Amino acid sequence: MIEVQYGKAIKCLHSDNGGEYISQKLESYFESKGTIHTTTAPNTPEQNGVAERKNRSLVESARCMLINSGLSESFWAEAIAYANDIGNAAPTKALDKISSNELLTGIKPSVSCFKVFGCRAMALIQGDHLTKFAPRTKELVYLGPENNTTGYKLWNPLTRKIVHNRNVKFFEQKIPSPVLVPEQPIVNSG
Repeated sequence: MIEVQYGKAIKCLHSDNGGEYISQKLESYFESKGTIHTTTAPNTPEQNGVAERKNRSLVESARCMLINSGLSESFWAEAIAYANDIGNAAPTKALDKISSNELLTGIKPSVSCFKVFGCRAMALIQGDHLTKFAPRTKELVYLGPENNTTGYKLWNPLTRKIVHNRNVKFFEQKIPSPVLVPEQPIVNSG
């Protein structure tokens, strides 16, 4: 994706000795692309300090978002993804006060899609199946922008499913009631 979408090559990949990175098939792929693959010594996470700090920052941000929203830990993946999106759009002094997204694309990222994680969201209901007096909106919970679309990822507490919609009004000062928090894993309905 980096090569096709941004015209840039990955010159070096540094990883731990995790099984997902150590295979002959992956090493052959790296060799075919001219990518150098370096690894840490076994059982030495301190040699991967940048990645370990990034992981810690993501977990801390996600924990804060989950606590503030009142949502359960079952939403950890959505909170981590959202924290990562925010981090990639935020300027950093390590990159001379630009964001990693801007460094990659050359375009300053828009932050208009960022709302308070877990806030109330009223989504427009569309379709021919609606009666004249049926509600035209439904109350959902905001989980972040939807990747590769212009919509938002939302959780429907009644169906206990994640839905996607682009016609949404946000109430960022109003966090949903903890009563709406699922105790079971959530389902992504696509």
